[in-house]
Amino acid sequence: LHNGDKIAAGDLLETELTLNSKNDYYYIMLEDYKFAGSTPVNRCSGYNGNPLGAYVEFRNDKVRFFISRLSHGRHSLKYRVRAETSGTFTALPAGAVGIYAPELRANSASFKLKITD
Repeated sequence: LHNGDKIAAGDLLETELTLNSKNDYYYIMLEDYKFAGSTPVNRCSGYNGNPLGAYVEFRNDKVRFFISRLSHGRHSLKYRVRAETSGTFTALPAGAVGIYAPELRANSASFKLKITD
């Protein structure tokens, strides 16, 4: 999907978050704010077998990934949401922060999506 695209209520979407790491890092929290018209498909927090071995926490407004070790290179994490409420919605920028080194920060761009009946 591209910024501003239209989808139908009931559609299943897979959100992919990509991290480009220039160094090895430890204890990183990646936080993605979902758009208001959607609900995560899987609401059970825990270890779900993702490629980084991250603990996933599902909340009403966001999904958090707690990464113990992030090695140098390109990595991606995915989760699914279902579009439910019609309207135009904005997903706030995703962000990453070092849990024990808060000066380590990264963020993405925001994303707009229109859900139709």
